[in-house]
Amino acid sequence: MIDSSLYLVGIRKDTGEYEEKANSCQLCRKIIINAGIKEVIVKDNNKKGYELINVEEWIENDDLLERKDNILRERRKLMSKPIVAIVGRPNVRQINIF
Repeated sequence: MIDSSLYLVGIRKDTGEYEEKANSCQLCRKIIINAGIKEVIVKDNNKKGYELINVEEWIENDDLLERKDNILRERRKLMSKPIVAIVGRPNVRQINIF
């Protein structure tokens, strides 16, 4: 999920209408940060039809996160490297670069 985009839409249970300005709770934000997601795109009723949220802004503005500088530094380091997955089977070795 590193460097990916998450599309978020909220629909009200009582009316079936889109929830304007839907957003993630604090726990969900931490899950999104830990997953390495780069941006959250939220359905909105503005001219564009959506709002783009940069996840790094959540990290920079979050008072609950300790060691913000370390988190940002590690995130940027991870996002700058290709992800390598080594899939092993007996006598066969395959390397996938994503």
